[in-house]
Amino acid sequence: MAKRKRRRSNWFLWVLLAITVLAVSGAVIAKSQGWIGGKKKTKVAVEKVAKRTITETVKASGKIYPSVEVKISPDVSGEIRALNVKEGDQVKAGELLAIIDADMYKSMVDKAVAAENNAKASLAATKATLANLKTNIISAEARVAQVQARLNQAKADFERNQKLLEQKVISKVEFDNSQTAYNTILADLETAKQGVEGAKQSVEGAKKNIDAAGFTVESTKAAVKESKDNLERTNIYAPMSGTVSLLNVKQGERVVGTAQMTGTEMLRIADFENIEVRVDVSENDVVRVTKGDTVIIEVDAYTEREFKGLVDQIASSAQGVGSLVQDQVTNFTVEVLILKESYADLIEDNKAVPFRPGMSASVEIQTKKVSNVLTVPIQAVTTRSESGDTLKTAKDMQEVVFTLDSAKVVKTPIKTGIQDESYIEILSGLNNDQEVITAPFRTVNKKLKGDEEVEVVDKKKLFEKKK
Repeated sequence: MAKRKRRRSNWFLWVLLAITVLAVSGAVIAKSQGWIGGKKKTKVAVEKVAKRTITETVKASGKIYPSVEVKISPDVSGEIRALNVKEGDQVKAGELLAIIDADMYKSMVDKAVAAENNAKASLAATKATLANLKTNIISAEARVAQVQARLNQAKADFERNQKLLEQKVISKVEFDNSQTAYNTILADLETAKQGVEGAKQSVEGAKKNIDAAGFTVESTKAAVKESKDNLERTNIYAPMSGTVSLLNVKQGERVVGTAQMTGTEMLRIADFENIEVRVDVSENDVVRVTKGDTVIIEVDAYTEREFKGLVDQIASSAQGVGSLVQDQVTNFTVEVLILKESYADLIEDNKAVPFRPGMSASVEIQTKKVSNVLTVPIQAVTTRSESGDTLKTAKDMQEVVFTLDSAKVVKTPIKTGIQDESYIEILSGLNNDQEVITAPFRTVNKKLKGDEEVEVVDKKKLFEKKK
């Protein structure tokens, strides 16, 4: 009986404890939700509007290259007989870098010279033939003159005999003989004239032959010049002074000349007097970049320092123009010249510069700068619709910040300017020392409408985890 009473007493205690826990939890929840003791206030962090200097920047990454780098390929094909440089060597303009086997090209020169001499001999023979043909013209013209004189005499005899025949002084036979003699000489004259024309035509033909022979001589001269040039091209010289930045071949290898196809890239010579960083900038940012903009450069190989530079060149055409890839990001190459004075202390005893082609670097291009302007933290600025529509459908969006007026939220439309990583310029809508709500982000971006009561707390406490 005593045990039964004890069990009932324990059960009663457990029920009473559960009711107490539920009551306390309900009170806490009601208090936290504002059901009792007033409505719960949203905790926010604020910051005052203040004047600052803002520098707008465009960030990008890329590789280091010398400003001038020349790729050297041979003009002629053949085996490398001598290689006078190695990678990293300093060379001067005109210095002999390599020699390609020249035996075949010497033979080609000999053949071209022989062909030229043959063409010159043929031209000389044609000219001699022309001189003889001109002599023939003179002889043919002299014969025409002789026949013409005989014709004049025969004509005079024929006309006189014609009168004598009418007077019946001579016989018909004598008249016929004079007429036959006249006609024969007349025919001889025509033949002599044809001989002159034939000789002239032969002279014209000989002149054309001389022209053709002259063209042949010029062609063989060009072939001689080309073969001699090819022979000279077996010696490869440095087109500029600089450093051998890349060497792709070894002595004894065969190379292909550019006269036949693309050609073998033998080596590269770079001028390290000017070093640049080539970065890819998106189409949205490149419109803000201007030649001459100041640039802060960070090189991965020198993690503890920054270098200065200037925008030297901006590509006019995008990379990958004409590509069939629809979703390809459109970038423009921007060349940033590293100012020598920013790394002068790294150069020792006139040695090579401290950068090597292909090193990774990141840049921060300062595109615009304003001083002493009103600013607020970037996270304080959001957008709202004037008509109250949702963000997805509103067509009358405006930029706003939420300010405080006696612990109540005021939606304040603003106009903004440029921004840096932390702050944004306020062109209108705010005064100096006004307080704007900066956190929590979700509250600023989604929840606040205006006219709410909030509780201002320190930003650090706002994000402290409850224990």
